[in-house]
Parts: sequence; C-alpha cells; structure tokens
Amino acid sequence: MPDSVKLENLARLIVRCGVGLMPGQALVVSANLNDREFVRLVVAEAYRAGAKAVSVLYEDEENTRAKFLHGSDESMDFAPRWLVDGLVPAYLTDTASLRIGMTNPSLLADIDPAKVARASKAAAAVSKPLSDAIMSGYANWCVAPCASEAWAKH
Repeated sequence: MPDSVKLENLARLIVRCGVGLMPGQALVVSANLNDREFVRLVVAEAYRAGAKAVSVLYEDEENTRAKFLHGSDESMDFAPRWLVDGLVPAYLTDTASLRIGMTNPSLLADIDPAKVARASKAAAAVSKPLSDAIMSGYANWCVAPCASEAWAKH
C-alpha cells in the first residue's frame, strides 16, 4: 500500500473515529507548520465527512524559538488572551477540536529551563478557560499523531 494511501487512511480514522466529526459540525485543527501536508489530508477528509467549516491554526517552531532567544524578559510572563477568547465560545457551541502532532522534543533543549517554565506557566493560566471548554463535554476532541523527522531522531 503506497504511503499516500496509508496517510489518507490515517486522516479518515482521525476525523471519523478519533474526533467523531458529525455532518454540519465545525472543526478547529491546531498543528505544527511542518505537518501541513498531512493537515491538508485531514481537512479534505473533514469536509468529506460533512464539516461545515474547518479552521487550521498553525504553530511555527522557529517562531517559538525566537521568543526564547530574542524576547524580552517581560515576554516570558505574557501569553495573549485573544485566541482563547475567540475559541472558548466555539467549543461551547459544538465545534470539534483536533490537535495534530507534537512539538519537536529538542526544540528548546538549549534554552534556559527557567524561561521555558515561566512562559509555560503564563500560557497555562491564559488557556485554562480553553481547556475547560474543550473538556466540558459540549464538543468532541482528539489529539492525533503525526510522524516528523524531529521525533524520528529521538
């Protein structure tokens, strides 16, 4: 079986079984920019499954590194609320959530752990309402794998 068929099958499995996307439901996908080819397969499958809208939120690992390498001390304790403020109402009104892939485990290996801890604490505080909304039971959610070169090296 060609790899493209296997990836399409994985996308189908994630959308239909993992997320359990229902016809007419919206879906928010969050993923790493490096996984965009697989995300495109997932988006296509979500529309085939009857999604009324699919929104993709990409993260770029190099932008994450830039914060820690060049950001001010103040930026380590700040996380913007605007994204959370926009997503919470969606998840409380039946929008499904899908997280694809994981962050490169070596991404911040050379960064001061205290900086990483401060930024993680700020992000967790801001995103708590988002986590609560996803876990509220109003919407279906899934975290799914995506093979990456960075993970393969570990």
